[in-house]
Amino acid sequence: MENSSRNTDLWAPDIVPYVTKLADRATDTALAIQILDSSDEEYGGYRPLDSLVCQFPGGVGAVLTEAYLDPNSRYHQSDAVANSIRLALEASEERFQYEDGSIDSGSDKQNAANAAFATGGIHQIWERWQSVEHPLSEEIVDRCRRILIKFGFSCCTMGVFTPNHRWVACAAMAIVNEVEPNTRLVAKIDDYLSDGIDQDADGFYSEYSPMYAMLCNMCLLQVAKRLDRPELLIPVR
Repeated sequence: MENSSRNTDLWAPDIVPYVTKLADRATDTALAIQILDSSDEEYGGYRPLDSLVCQFPGGVGAVLTEAYLDPNSRYHQSDAVANSIRLALEASEERFQYEDGSIDSGSDKQNAANAAFATGGIHQIWERWQSVEHPLSEEIVDRCRRILIKFGFSCCTMGVFTPNHRWVACAAMAIVNEVEPNTRLVAKIDDYLSDGIDQDADGFYSEYSPMYAMLCNMCLLQVAKRLDRPELLIPVR
């Protein structure tokens, strides 16, 4: 045990400085590619140099938020970063999210699963900015809340295409239910769960993919935690 403790630095280095550097580099890129021309239909989005279109920009704000809050970051409490997040959320709500709450992602158009996958990032921004003292904090938090509520609506009213998407949608609805409690969201989660967990005796889900197994486990953990459903920990174990 003593030897193991002495060699901790060999297998568990302090990764915080590396995370700070990665967040700063991502923020460098985001600020450089954000569309600031108000006449552009994707105004406020982040358009990569090798792309003609923007993807849903809201989630980028989760990385920018970490840079803004990190005291070791070059962007700590940067007004430019705060405004970039605000503008991206404005674009997300007003130009990238459909009335039914869904969003596009690549070739998947007006898809509730896309909204479900994006829920975690928007929720992270919503959660983190509630304690930030900044003139833009209220707008950032309010826009996140409205986006999340519409995400929940899309997951509740629209179908999904693959088995794992059910559990991603359930996790998203459980998250949104904490932001804005809604019995319809919980009822839809129960509806999906009534199908049964698609897991075999070896612990594989029906898509037989280690990657999707990790995804399904994370989603079921979210539902178990947020709705107090300890029985959902059984398939995860």
